[in-house]
This record gives sequence, C-alpha cells and structure tokens, in this order.
Amino acid sequence: MTNIFYYETSIIDWCENNYTVNNYVCEFLNSITGLYFLYIFYLNNLNYKYIQNSDKLNYFKLLNWMIFFLSIFTFIFHCTLSFFGQLSDEYMIFLLFMIFNVTNINLNLIIKILFGIFMPYLLGNYNRYLLLGLGVYKFNNLIKIYKYNENNNKIFKILILNLFFGLLCWYIDIFYCDNLYISLHFIWHLLSANALYYMNLLYMLNMFDNLKIKKSKYYYILTE
Repeated sequence: MTNIFYYETSIIDWCENNYTVNNYVCEFLNSITGLYFLYIFYLNNLNYKYIQNSDKLNYFKLLNWMIFFLSIFTFIFHCTLSFFGQLSDEYMIFLLFMIFNVTNINLNLIIKILFGIFMPYLLGNYNRYLLLGLGVYKFNNLIKIYKYNENNNKIFKILILNLFFGLLCWYIDIFYCDNLYISLHFIWHLLSANALYYMNLLYMLNMFDNLKIKKSKYYYILTE
C-alpha cells in the first residue's frame, strides 16, 4: 500500500505547474496562499473580544481554530500533494461547514462528522464538489437568518463579491486549465478566505444586536 504521506499520492493535482520554485514544494502559489487563512484567524481573534456571551464566544473560538488548522493542512496538501494532505484539508473544510451555524451538537451531527472521514475514500476526486455544495448550503442557511440593516448589508455585499469571483476562479481553474497562462486556484484561496471571514462576521452581527463595525485599512472589523 502506498504511504499516504508520500509526495504526489493524492488523487488530485491542481492546475498549477509542480516544482516551479524548488524540488520540495509541488504547488508554490497554492501553498503560500493557503497560509493566508492564518491572517483570517488573527482577524477573528481581534473581533472576538467584543463578544460578551461566554458560550457563544467558545463556539466562535472553535470555528476559528478550525480555520487555523485548515490553513496548515491546505499548505501541507498543496506543498506535497500527498493523500494525507488531501484528507486533512478536505476533512477540515467538512468539519468547518458542519459546525458553522449550528445551535447544538447532537448524535446526528456527530454521526455525520464521523462519516466525513471516509468521504475522500468513497468519492475520490468528486469529494471537492460535494464540499462546494455543502458550503453553498451553509451559505443559504446564513441568508435565512440574515437581518437587514446598514452594517449587515455592507458586509453581505463584500461577502457576495468575494464568493462570486472566488468560485469563478475555482471553476475556471478546474475546467479550463489547459487554456490558462497561470493557475487561478491561489486566487480562490485568497477570496474564499475573505468570504469565510465575512461569513463569520455576518453571523456574529446577526447573533448580537449590539455589535458595531468600522473600516480598518483593508477589512471591516468590530469596534466599540
């Protein structure tokens, strides 16, 4: 049996040319931009100091640590294209979506989470499409609890823009790879990380009516 930790044991090889920078990194741009999620982890921690409810704060911290490990596993996956990297990356995405916008953890949810471990084995290359569908489903759930006001509307528009152009890059990179001068998957990393940040921020704004936002240099963040 092939060692799942070996380089290029993944069943997925993205559009970016391999080993263009050195002999240790398969997909350089995809690897580096995977670490961008660590910046989202940092921004979320800045926002969490404005949450007074300790139970909800623990929930958001759990989500944020999943983003942290998603960044690490995304880096490992694209750096090595190992099957271990693929499993870890995809399962962390699955966990993040399963926990997001969940009010309580029950037996049904736990069974789904455990089943998710086997999805890359069962679905192979198609697992990424299932994860995309799950993300769209969770986004739809967020819309259902959306509270319209000036702040929320502003964040929602930024979220939509990042999500739309991110998905467009993801789609083109997969289905039109042979026609591209450069891979677009690394742009998907940046835009999907932004979208994840604003989904999290919008969720907090919907949950707590007393929160306010301000524009920092590049991002909207919570403020006094």
